[in-house]
Amino acid sequence: FGLETFSSAPSIDEPVPTSAANIQKTLRVVVNSGGTHMVNAMRTAAKHLTNVLSRDTVSSRPTYVLLVTDGKPNPPPCPVKEVQALRSLNVNGVKHDIKTYVVGFGSKVDVKCLNSLATAGGTALPRATYKYILASNSKELDDAMNEIVGRTASQEVCNGKDDDCDGFIDNRKGSRRDFTLVQRC
Repeated sequence: FGLETFSSAPSIDEPVPTSAANIQKTLRVVVNSGGTHMVNAMRTAAKHLTNVLSRDTVSSRPTYVLLVTDGKPNPPPCPVKEVQALRSLNVNGVKHDIKTYVVGFGSKVDVKCLNSLATAGGTALPRATYKYILASNSKELDDAMNEIVGRTASQEVCNGKDDDCDGFIDNRKGSRRDFTLVQRC
């Protein structure tokens, strides 16, 4: 996990990899101010992910962006192109399909923009009005995070890969060592 905040100047506050404790500590001191520079935020995220993925020793690791916003793109435009570009991010000759989950927090968001971002990011919900995840309070935001985790958490498959990203290949749930799931792979 990592954390990037964006207002007038997006910044990587907790580079990948970091811990939930570090993210929580950083979020406690974030000040809501400035614009909502979504285009620059997505460009900054792409640069950071390119750097991280170029050093990642695990190939084909699922990678996601979670965009949580309480505003409209300011300055415009909506960063649809930047989100689409993440779906085929080329890092050292390897193509990564990075999906973007979108959470609109509160009532002052640009519904059209967030719907477009969820669609471009490959995570659009099958609803007519809100294709992104809507949250209006801390409980709904917590529910949104749990929904995203449920949609993204992988289970191990006997395939020679670390599908659940626990650092062990083809291990049984709860096991901290490598061995085949049910039978020889």
